[in-house]
Amino acid sequence: MMPHFPSPATISSLRAGEMHGETAEIDSELVALFQGITKRNPLTRRVQLQKILNKTKQISKRMSTILDSFDTQIAASILPLYTAAQILNRQRSNIEKTLVKINDVASNHEDLATEEVLILRGLQPGQIGVYMDNLERLNANIAFKASAGDLDRTARLIETGMKKLTQV
Repeated sequence: MMPHFPSPATISSLRAGEMHGETAEIDSELVALFQGITKRNPLTRRVQLQKILNKTKQISKRMSTILDSFDTQIAASILPLYTAAQILNRQRSNIEKTLVKINDVASNHEDLATEEVLILRGLQPGQIGVYMDNLERLNANIAFKASAGDLDRTARLIETGMKKLTQV
């Protein structure tokens, strides 16, 4: 049983518009070799098939070279984009961290203002626990996270709160 080979017309139609330059020449040689395969004896067909295999290997090597060249060009063009994306991500991260810190500072100022109102108002009947909690939070602010500007203000509030507590 004779193997089925694609017709030269099928090969040409598949390759139409895809091959350029040297590969087009190799392609036409392959078509010519395919045309002659079925007309020769088995030994000649084997030699012809070996030639076709060698030509196919040449095409594969050339295509690999072309693709490697594209790979290098693409990598060279993507590297600046990658670097810029890293810089933008680092800046985004820094901005997010800054916003978190700003919110934390603003929250501390709001908390300090709320506690200041409670301390300056003085101890209210039945609210000694709330009053003491505020004094403890102010004390913790001094110990753990008060900024230099808030430190003096917080210390004065604690002092005022203690005086009001001793007056009761």
